[in-house]
Amino acid sequence: MAAAEPPKPRIAIVTYNIHNLGGVPRSTTTIANSLNRRGYTVELISIAPGMIPVAQQIDSEIPVFTCNQEVPRSQQFYSNGVGARGRQLALRLFRRWKPRNLRLVRPTADGVDRLTSHLAAMDLGHTIVIVTDVNSMDYVGLALQRLEARPLALIGQFRGTVEALSPSRLRRISDAFSDVDLMLLLTEEDARAFRAATNVDCDWVPNPVPTAPESASERAEPREVVTLGRLAPEKGLDKAIEAWGLLGAKNADWTLRIFGDGPLYRPLQDQIDAAGLSGSVHLEGKTEDSLGVLRKATIHLLPSQHEGFGMSVAEASSVGTPTVAFDCSPGVRSQITHDVDGVLVPVNDVGRLAEELQLLMDDAARIERLGRAAAQSVQRFSVAAVMARWDELFADLARKSERDRSLDSGHAEQ
Repeated sequence: MAAAEPPKPRIAIVTYNIHNLGGVPRSTTTIANSLNRRGYTVELISIAPGMIPVAQQIDSEIPVFTCNQEVPRSQQFYSNGVGARGRQLALRLFRRWKPRNLRLVRPTADGVDRLTSHLAAMDLGHTIVIVTDVNSMDYVGLALQRLEARPLALIGQFRGTVEALSPSRLRRISDAFSDVDLMLLLTEEDARAFRAATNVDCDWVPNPVPTAPESASERAEPREVVTLGRLAPEKGLDKAIEAWGLLGAKNADWTLRIFGDGPLYRPLQDQIDAAGLSGSVHLEGKTEDSLGVLRKATIHLLPSQHEGFGMSVAEASSVGTPTVAFDCSPGVRSQITHDVDGVLVPVNDVGRLAEELQLLMDDAARIERLGRAAAQSVQRFSVAAVMARWDELFADLARKSERDRSLDSGHAEQ
């Protein structure tokens, strides 16, 4: 008679803001929903509320607890929908300090109090806690110190790329996550780099892509190049506009559509106007239907300076739309093989970016070939494949925790 499987652990995912648009909330929601559908009891804990409510399509069985009842003051000027004054303040800060070195969020007393009380009411000994970012880990660390308790396992995540971190930022992250049982990054290359730099126990799990390629990209008329992301310096949108300006008048039937919001809206619009590109480059604002936008696009453009994984690349691939991207991180390189399922360009080489865009825009057959190959290669990141990896990690951590507790019990008896 086969032994009964041990009960699945409870899962609590702590993230800074599940209520906002962006890659982290989207991928966190996909992971939470997928775990729920695999039989886990899942809870989402959001440190901050959304300034603008966003429906993340969280399964109805998953409760969401929000620690701060108001948006922390340090976050207000950085969030979507902050208005012109907030954008100007953010832009001044971004010009003074590089974004990767900027710490905008500090724990609030009320938020830590509420999180502590919430964790105290949980069965922590049977709960795996996953913390998706360093600012959330500040809250969790303070709460666990007060409780003098540990969960069944504590997992930290860093969803950026190690190669973009300054030494001070790397120390900040490694210090915050120094007490976790396991640190997860998005690529094998980043996990190796983080382990070598910090000696923290690391593994890697990519973001799951929630949609299989149901259909080919719905080519739009006029033909469209689309980019999605916050209007912030690290997204490199000024480089995309500059490259577009080099393409010339022969592409009069093409448009560049930029979806997103953020502190650089006005400077980017000024750049578009000054270059005489207002007829073909459009700042479209935020979209809650990224897959729909990408399905209608002819080409997806990713001009980022650095990315953790590049979720929009995976989403574009899932609907058969090829990506032209700066070769900005292991996450992007893990998804794109140049001229096989997309196009890679050296970071900040605007002339080469314009050249590669023009070559692809002139070759409809190549667009179709790369799109079909991308739709096949993205299956490595399917929900089924990635969530099977999460199952293995949870089982390993639960067994390790049980062994450690048995050893502690044996020592106590001696």
